Amino acid sequence: MVSNTIKESGMEFTTGNQDCFYYIEKSKSYQKIQENVKIAEFLYLRFPKGKRVINIIEAKTSTPHVKNENRFNEYIDEVTQKFVNTFYMYIASILGRHKLTITEMPQMLRTLDLSTADFSFVLVINNAEKEWLPDIKDAINKKMRMFIKNKIWVISPNPVIVLNAELALQKGIIN
Repeated sequence: MVSNTIKESGMEFTTGNQDCFYYIEKSKSYQKIQENVKIAEFLYLRFPKGKRVINIIEAKTSTPHVKNENRFNEYIDEVTQKFVNTFYMYIASILGRHKLTITEMPQMLRTLDLSTADFSFVLVINNAEKEWLPDIKDAINKKMRMFIKNKIWVISPNPVIVLNAELALQKGIIN
């Protein structure tokens, strides 16, 4: 198993098994379409309790305070847009819409049976207080409600995870 780390937003993410990791933000396919299209940093396939879960991971250095309503809402909009766009780009790539991605994407992510896989949307904020995280998670859930609750995609009911650096370190997501 080959593993490296990636530096994003002042944190070092552990990629674990390279066969389960795809740095989509650095992909050639994304480089071709990136104008006005925002996506998350990477995808990471995990196997908790025998399930297959594709984590779409976005890293941020900080977050505006919830009381700074305009800036906070812009931040939530951006994060949500990145999560949804990354989900769509992954699905489009699997469908062959982005030919370059298929050559770059690890086989485990290319050939995964999506009928049994689930998705999580993971936001890791380097400089965030633990007590801020529930408000951020609630705002993302509210913004993604139609996407998550949409019966077309059948995504688990609680796919949004918001962590600060301390919690991400405890979970082994960062070094």
